[in-house]
Amino acid sequence: MTGWSEPFRWTVVVQRALIGETEAAVRALAVRVVACCPAAASVIVSSCAGVGLLDAEGEVLDVADLDADLAMEVAELFGVGVYALPLEGRPGCRVEAAYEPKVKPKVKP
Repeated sequence: MTGWSEPFRWTVVVQRALIGETEAAVRALAVRVVACCPAAASVIVSSCAGVGLLDAEGEVLDVADLDADLAMEVAELFGVGVYALPLEGRPGCRVEAAYEPKVKPKVKP
């Protein structure tokens, strides 16, 4: 069995206040990608800002229908790597809060 046949997850770490906004942005972008290419299950972003699409089996898809502006948004939000799109019934992305150290109150002498 290959790794492509099983869903994989990736994590975005943001400030706690941005969790909901980031989750919504990732979902909205995934919906737009799938609207252009219904078979897309994952995106690949290269270091040269190239964007590719994979189906659920890990096969490369034709990106001719992927709008250049949408590809740029994908590259900017995701960064270099391979990302499962958070689709219905597939987790894809988890958004977590960045570590925020507790600040000890300063005690005046």
